[in-house]
Amino acid sequence: MGQQVQQLVEDFNAQNEWGIQVQSIPQGNLDQISAQVNAALDEGEGLPDIAVGAAYQAQAWDSENSLVDLNLYVQDPIWGLTEQAQRAFRPVFWQHEVLEDGRRLAIPAQRSGQMLYYNKSWARELGFREPPQTAAEFERQACAAARANDSDSNPDNDGTGGWIISTDYSATLGWIYAFGGEISRESNAAYHFDTLAVEQAFTFLRELYDRDCAWMPEEQAPQAEFARRLGLFAAGSLTGIPFQQEAFDLAENDDEWTVIPFPGDTDAPAITVYGTSYVVLPSTPPQQLAAWLFIRWLLEPENQAQMVQTAGTFPLRNSEREIMLNYEQAHPIWSQAVESLEFARPEPALASWELVRWSVFDASTQLFRSYFSADQVPQLTQLLDETAAELNGRYR
Repeated sequence: MGQQVQQLVEDFNAQNEWGIQVQSIPQGNLDQISAQVNAALDEGEGLPDIAVGAAYQAQAWDSENSLVDLNLYVQDPIWGLTEQAQRAFRPVFWQHEVLEDGRRLAIPAQRSGQMLYYNKSWARELGFREPPQTAAEFERQACAAARANDSDSNPDNDGTGGWIISTDYSATLGWIYAFGGEISRESNAAYHFDTLAVEQAFTFLRELYDRDCAWMPEEQAPQAEFARRLGLFAAGSLTGIPFQQEAFDLAENDDEWTVIPFPGDTDAPAITVYGTSYVVLPSTPPQQLAAWLFIRWLLEPENQAQMVQTAGTFPLRNSEREIMLNYEQAHPIWSQAVESLEFARPEPALASWELVRWSVFDASTQLFRSYFSADQVPQLTQLLDETAAELNGRYR
């Protein structure tokens, strides 16, 4: 992405009519950027005009109302975005950066998501014509694949098949959301893991494992295993689609595969979405306006489409998709992922998610330990809830 961003900066400097010149200073990954911004905020000097970060990072930077409320510019009658332009953004992206009090901390930059990869060819051979719509259907298909891999005629008779387990926190959120879980509510800025929905999701996954319909891979990104039919399902990201296709090519496997939401016991399956956003840090009025104008320019459909095609992320609006028809035709699985955005649910927009997400990962890992059992799920969700509350308290 670095070269693409630099090219966009050069294009903006050459094209804009306001005489604004932007300088891009690479700072590494998101954690490194966050460390630089935090240091500048602590020292009160060296602040960038614009920074890019995840929602939880923006929340942390704003611990003392340190970020500019972008409503000042979004709603401006001259420099802002019209109501129609604002409504064009998908609400799951656009509303995620708005606080309970109405302040807008950030503007969405890019969004990816966590979903399930699904081998359609193998499923058809097993007698399933459609992807699973519910947890019960998911279990039937996963168990059928596991039994097929455990047959005496299969040289890979090693307990594989079914669902290739992922303990990634975004995948775990997808399952929780699909079972109707609401783990955070901005109104009280807290987490809610000790709920019936979370228990049901965790119990379903553990029992799937106990029935030998799911197995734990050595790697958290088992593209090769999925490509070798060692799993009918595997959790994966939107931006991971090209790597999964590469794994199929390396395996010389021409199976048809696709992406689907996490199914649950409700009528609303889910995918988890996350990504980066732009924030503006306080400076002079001219500098802040210039920063906003650059962000607004980056949000123009042509520029957004360029960024989407380079990174393989979601389009923030349909207007980008409309000018990406050739890309969409060349990337049908990406297109199928975009269709699943109606089921998109965001990661929590709390500063403490920086730490709490790893507690979710730890709980997911514990769920599949050999010494763990399904009847211990209530204690696990209670411990996760208590840990999240303790970590959340550190950010107040």
